[in-house]
Amino acid sequence: RMKRVGLFGSSVNPPTGVGGHVSIVKYFSGIFDEIWIFPVYNHIFDSKRGTLVSYDHRMEMSRLAFASIDNAKVISVEKDVYMERNQAKGEDGFPERIGTYDIVKYLENARPDAVFTLILGADTFHDILEGKWKHGDWLLKHLKFCVIDRHGSENLQEYIQEHKNVTLHDIDE
Repeated sequence: RMKRVGLFGSSVNPPTGVGGHVSIVKYFSGIFDEIWIFPVYNHIFDSKRGTLVSYDHRMEMSRLAFASIDNAKVISVEKDVYMERNQAKGEDGFPERIGTYDIVKYLENARPDAVFTLILGADTFHDILEGKWKHGDWLLKHLKFCVIDRHGSENLQEYIQEHKNVTLHDIDE
């Protein structure tokens, strides 16, 4: 059978404990075979890029924060894809912006034994629906989504009822 993997990308700047990132990963660890947490390497939105502490520091904080969750793995996939893409491009061009689409395509290629579901907050899911994500339409057609109920998710009820690949989760903190 295919391994069911929940993908949780986040700035983790810093990773938050109970009531935050750790609670989210704990909750979904009971739903998926594995949860793969991938800290943002180079934020696709300019406004957020300058506010992040170093990637290596956020990776280490994440490893510590999620260490007690057996089926959670902190992976460096966003950095790996970024380095691979931008090394091939040469020194003359601007660095390619890496989005979730690029990461999912990379993982599907690398791990044909796994089926991936994106775990994200309602506010972030709104961004996909509003066309703010690279190849967001492809993601909406090809992936399952676990949307974390946050303020603003009441606007999603109709969309979720019409799309069987999206589920809303109310995580008790």
